[in-house]
Amino acid sequence: MTEQEFRRLAIQAVEDYHNKSNAPYPISKDDISIVWQCRALQNYKATLTIVPPNGMYYECTYNGDKNELYVDVYKKVDNIYLPSTRNKFEANDIVKLSSEMAARNSTGVLPSEVGIVVGTSGTNTTVKWAHGILGAYNCNDLVLAEDLDD
Repeated sequence: MTEQEFRRLAIQAVEDYHNKSNAPYPISKDDISIVWQCRALQNYKATLTIVPPNGMYYECTYNGDKNELYVDVYKKVDNIYLPSTRNKFEANDIVKLSSEMAARNSTGVLPSEVGIVVGTSGTNTTVKWAHGILGAYNCNDLVLAEDLDD
């Protein structure tokens, strides 16, 4: 099977599934988009969606050994944000205060001053500043010095 044949087969399978289900509106091949696709040996896999999105997600897998297509159908239930608990800095990174922290800072660290990260723990970062002050900061209060537009 060629890549184009697989793409046509996967799109047709999604169209057929959708139109035979209890969907409130019919779709055509033009309403289906392949989001991702890959090939491994004689097998193919693709993820597909309907445009505009209907909350469904389709995964088509072609088994080249058996000449079979499998379609998995998923429904998006939720999309939640999980903030990272990993510290984004490492020892020896050169940092500056974020603009928000610089505006409210009262530790004597100048907004343009750079410091070196000497340690991290959870979301806290310990910085030794150029003028010798050692301070602990939430990692959101710092930025890498090279990330700033000076």
